[in-house]
Amino acid sequence: MKLATEINYRIIGRKMGVEESIIRAIETKHPKIILASLALFNHVKNWHLLLKLAKDYKIRRKVGALYELTRKFMRVKRIDKRVLNSLLKARNEPKFIVENFKTKDFKDIEKKWGVFLPFNKVDMLEYEQW
Repeated sequence: MKLATEINYRIIGRKMGVEESIIRAIETKHPKIILASLALFNHVKNWHLLLKLAKDYKIRRKVGALYELTRKFMRVKRIDKRVLNSLLKARNEPKFIVENFKTKDFKDIEKKWGVFLPFNKVDMLEYEQW
């Protein structure tokens, strides 16, 4: 999926990994960027780093919900059960991935994680075509 954004990041002295890319995509709160970053879950090698970064940014439930959404439509590497349970135990986090934006699909994931997903089934089916 091609994406053009106006956001510039400067990272000096190190490389940005896949785990940090997922976190930064969620932090943008832009639906297209988040949708494009879902494929990155297949390239995560260090689940504990992803958990640590999500904990620092207070978006653990969002990461878990997006991971489960991705698993419904794509083949993704399995997450460590301990990391998944730690993501699920998070409390007092915002409910919206994109501010005031929720859909009627994927109610089972939304109920489990307590987060409103901004994507419909149609969005996910279009994403599979790319």
